[in-house]
Amino acid sequence: MEMQNSFIPLYKRRSIGDKLGVTFELIKTAKKPLFKYMFYLLFPFFIVEAYCLNDLTINMPLIDSADINSGIPALSNMHQWSQMMSMFGLSYFLIIICAVSTLVIFTSLLYALIKCNSESSANEEFSSLKFRALLIQNIKKMVILILFCIALVILLVIIVGILVAASLHTLWVIIPLIFICSIPLSLFAPTYIFEDISIFKAFRKCFRIGFPTWGGTFVLALINSIIGGIVSLIIGLPYITVMAIRGLISSSNGDGEMSFLMVVVFFIFCLLSLFGSIFSRSFVLISMGYQYGHATIVTHSMRVEDNLEHIDED
Repeated sequence: MEMQNSFIPLYKRRSIGDKLGVTFELIKTAKKPLFKYMFYLLFPFFIVEAYCLNDLTINMPLIDSADINSGIPALSNMHQWSQMMSMFGLSYFLIIICAVSTLVIFTSLLYALIKCNSESSANEEFSSLKFRALLIQNIKKMVILILFCIALVILLVIIVGILVAASLHTLWVIIPLIFICSIPLSLFAPTYIFEDISIFKAFRKCFRIGFPTWGGTFVLALINSIIGGIVSLIIGLPYITVMAIRGLISSSNGDGEMSFLMVVVFFIFCLLSLFGSIFSRSFVLISMGYQYGHATIVTHSMRVEDNLEHIDED
């Protein structure tokens, strides 16, 4: 696997500055395999997602021009209107499926690169065959993690709904509690992927290592979210500009038609924007991977110190 010789240990105490540094260092070190696998694995999803977004953007003005009376389509246009709504529903469904799939694959790819880099020395190249096996294993784990999180969110919504129905004042406790617990949960994915444990043990452990390092995790996630947002905005700026120009043309012409050249340009910039959107997540995901390694060492050291204190007391 084409990776620059730069060994970055996963399990190591690091300051926030060091964790930011290794995040950028990994992207620089593994840029060739990262972009290669992104192209092969994610580009097909980008094409489908860009096509659906293109279709929604081009056909959305047709709803405004449809014969609608008080929000109810005329009987003569009912069949056409229902077909249009079905196509929009299918496009939204495909966009959601593609977005979740790209997130699962991209997260698995990044954590496979982190593990490969930490397990291979400067003079040893991690084999492509082993990397692909690790990537497939990570994808399987991420699918299980996504399903677990969906079930967790459903359960949380039910519990919050019951509490809010009992008293609205419970929101003063629920909202801060959800925020506090969400920070350790950012270590859930790396904990489950990097360790050979069950999903339930990983869920418990992310809180065990996350709460003692809550402040560092929050600051690191905040900084990298800002960096990722800026990168996503810069890469997606051409798409935003084309959207704005298209809106001005539609409002001035009074129709939603686009020329073939405009459709092609719109599609290309949409692909670029989707790439920027997923790539911008790498800063948070990679930093949370190294934060997991830092938190594991910190909590392990705390347990060792506690055991030594108990021995001294005895």
